[in-house]
Amino acid sequence: MKAWKWIFYITLLIFPFGQLASFNFPLKGFFFRLHLIDVSCLFFVLCWFFLIKKTSPPSFFKPLAVFGVIAGMSLAVKAFSLPFGELIPAFFYLVRLYCWIMFFWAMRDFLKKEKININILLVCEGVAVAVFSLWQYLFLSDTRFLYYSGWDDHLFRAIGTFLDPAFNGLILVLSFIVGLNKLLDKSKNNKTFFVIALILIGTTVGLTFSRMSYLLLLLSLFIVLVTKKKYKLFFLLTSVFLLLVFLLPKPTGEGVDLLRKTSGSAKIINYRQILSISKDNLFLGVGYNALRGEAFRRGFLQVKNWQTSHAGAGADNSFLFVLATTGVFGFFSYLYFWLTIVKKTIRQKEAFFLATNICLLISAFFVNSLFYPWILFWWGICLADFTAGTEA
Repeated sequence: MKAWKWIFYITLLIFPFGQLASFNFPLKGFFFRLHLIDVSCLFFVLCWFFLIKKTSPPSFFKPLAVFGVIAGMSLAVKAFSLPFGELIPAFFYLVRLYCWIMFFWAMRDFLKKEKININILLVCEGVAVAVFSLWQYLFLSDTRFLYYSGWDDHLFRAIGTFLDPAFNGLILVLSFIVGLNKLLDKSKNNKTFFVIALILIGTTVGLTFSRMSYLLLLLSLFIVLVTKKKYKLFFLLTSVFLLLVFLLPKPTGEGVDLLRKTSGSAKIINYRQILSISKDNLFLGVGYNALRGEAFRRGFLQVKNWQTSHAGAGADNSFLFVLATTGVFGFFSYLYFWLTIVKKTIRQKEAFFLATNICLLISAFFVNSLFYPWILFWWGICLADFTAGTEA
């Protein structure tokens, strides 16, 4: 169906604009941030649900659905004890979770029907993100004014349209993995395009000054190239990237200091806070996603911006986020879901998808990447593509 396909391409157009395509909705006592990519995903899923002939559920869908059920139960149990202003945003977050769960199934059916080269499209997405990031770095290097809108303040770092160097760097690394995999595919042409894309994306990763992104880029190089026995290329690209990081200008400020300690200390504090919440809400958590209000009541969020702070609704660790909001039942169901994916990926000897999953899992210990809408879109496509290939 043409409408289904057009919705997908519109989502691809929305993706590189990141947080710039998002809007705040402070309505009658509650605050909610709406992302256009969530809306586009919802229309994609609704179109598939009502108009497209569906196939059987894809691999991995059942354990993911179990986690979704537990997430719903966790919020339902806490619903009557939550203020209305906290319940409504949590409900919207739950709807978004269900939407992205169904997106995986819908995307698997989409890729089977449309037969498009999704990997090239993802590399183009990465190039677009890199171009926006370079423009921001060159012409708007001082973004400390964003602090007054609830964002972290950054100076001389490529934060791009995602307004955060860690998330921006992670998306760039994921696109780098796709581009590297296509470049090594001997049956494909357009190698010049992929070389240029990798240089552009790799340079932009360096300008994020995100240590997590550096680690993930080097790790992905190791997984993909060593698995394919490209040892010389691995040492060459690793040396080039490390030299690039060394030569990049580091004008001033703690953000460009790779030995900075402030961010690490802040994450440790956040881990302790989330664990204290989890300990007191062990079985079903505080409700998905009712974390912001609980953190405020415990004094973890500032009074003046506890509803608008962009870090207030999550945690700096996706697995601790799951534990705090859905309890041990949700935590172990979600962990089982990931274990089944990694196990099958290793068994299939799929280096590209393994590198993607390992990068996501490691990033989840530094930022709440596994529940970030743009990461959900990207990973949902990769998981659907992998699943469609293994089921063929």
